[in-house]
Amino acid sequence: MIRFELEGYNLRQELSRQRELFRLGHIAQVEYEQAINRIERELHKLQPSTQSEASKITPLFKDFPAIWSQMNLTERRAILKTIYVGIYFDSGSSLRKALLQSPFDKLLAT
Repeated sequence: MIRFELEGYNLRQELSRQRELFRLGHIAQVEYEQAINRIERELHKLQPSTQSEASKITPLFKDFPAIWSQMNLTERRAILKTIYVGIYFDSGSSLRKALLQSPFDKLLAT
């Protein structure tokens, strides 16, 4: 997960630099467009759903209720801590907000 975040951050920074160089007139439009296209392709490759490792775990999400029911409390907590940054409930125990860790934010996006 850290690798995804770091590489994504670096690519977004490079994207920002290319935009600034183009805005200031330091690079031509053709060079700018090539750089933007290259960076966007690399960012797309970083999407967890395009990684071969993701294809191995995606089927597990389809049968997750059955897997969850077989876990003990410690295992459930470990899974929740891995997937979520935070889960927030109101005073009536209704879910108000759930923040997902990367790359689960993209894998589980609805």
